Amino acid sequence: MKWCRFSTGGPISFGIIEDDMVTEVEGSPFESYKKTSNSHKLNAVKLEVPVIPPTFYAAGINYPEHVTWAAQMRGEEPVLPQQADVGYRAINALVPDGHDIIVSQRRYGNASV
Repeated sequence: MKWCRFSTGGPISFGIIEDDMVTEVEGSPFESYKKTSNSHKLNAVKLEVPVIPPTFYAAGINYPEHVTWAAQMRGEEPVLPQQADVGYRAINALVPDGHDIIVSQRRYGNASV
């Protein structure tokens, strides 16, 4: 089952993609849901960002399995961090299907952002 968030010029809705059709649902993939009678051709809807998560923080030291897996994929020995490397993922890092990724041209000191 393929879920999406989509719009057709009005409010954004969750939908289920089947073949070339999107069926609107009441609810979400994270709770109970019910298919509605509203269906749209997939190529007639605007696919939106799949979810709107809150900004979250991650500390690399908490994910040794991921570090090990990534190193194995590269054919390297894993090197676990000695201290937490905290980073965050902001919701503005997400873009809908078909939209451009905008890279800021602002500069801070010698570092390009």
